[in-house]
Amino acid sequence: MIRFIHRLRTRRAVALSASGAILIGLCTAGLLLTPPPVQPRLLAGSVWLTSRAIGEVTLVSGTAAEVSAGIGVTGPNGHFDTQQQGHTAYAIDKDAKLVVGVSGATLRKASAQLSSGVSSVFATANAVFAVNRSQRTVQASRGDTLAPIGNPMELAGKDHQFVSDGRALWAASSHDGTLVSYTADNGVPVRKTHQGVLTPGAASARLVVANGQPVVIDQSTHTASPAGTGRQRHPHHADRPARRRHRERLGHQLDRSGGPTRSRTVPDV
Repeated sequence: MIRFIHRLRTRRAVALSASGAILIGLCTAGLLLTPPPVQPRLLAGSVWLTSRAIGEVTLVSGTAAEVSAGIGVTGPNGHFDTQQQGHTAYAIDKDAKLVVGVSGATLRKASAQLSSGVSSVFATANAVFAVNRSQRTVQASRGDTLAPIGNPMELAGKDHQFVSDGRALWAASSHDGTLVSYTADNGVPVRKTHQGVLTPGAASARLVVANGQPVVIDQSTHTASPAGTGRQRHPHHADRPARRRHRERLGHQLDRSGGPTRSRTVPDV
């Protein structure tokens, strides 16, 4: 009887030991097979986010990975878009005809009323440009105070495409083949026409920004012409797969809003 009890206890001890070993093995295997948790890293700097529900632009610090400030630019559920140029955010409310600039360094606001007919607003490093299609003009304003700089500049042609590369506003008219840049360096508005880049009547031409430079892509001739040079540096007359690879190489940094290090459109939150 005593031997039977001893055998029973021994079997139970062995079973418990085996179960414990199996459990430890499963936990170890699970730890080895489980991928490490994703820990996103925010780069140094800051980014402005659009918070339409509360009518604010929200400044997020990449260093601290937290919200630094929320600045009201309109009422709750406001219909506005935001662009960021450097550390400054520009909230554009086309319904209210209002543009509000907020400095990321001082959190000070500046605002200006947009004239009737303004369809688009583009921010560059030195100025903010308001495009008035009905009056065919481009008005430059200071980036810090939004005060007008000089008189409105002419917007020639029609059916325009616009991009900002952070240094200038570019306007391309495929109808008559005009390509014009608008700058306001040192507080002086300058309008410059660039010849030999855009073919008149090229309906398939597209104006984009690649690697921080404006580029005209003509799909009918399969060419990409850097603006301001008058030369086609990237002809791609190869077969379709080769053209696709070329577009992928060129297009990984294409951005109609200005590129990763230039003026960019701010996401919503």
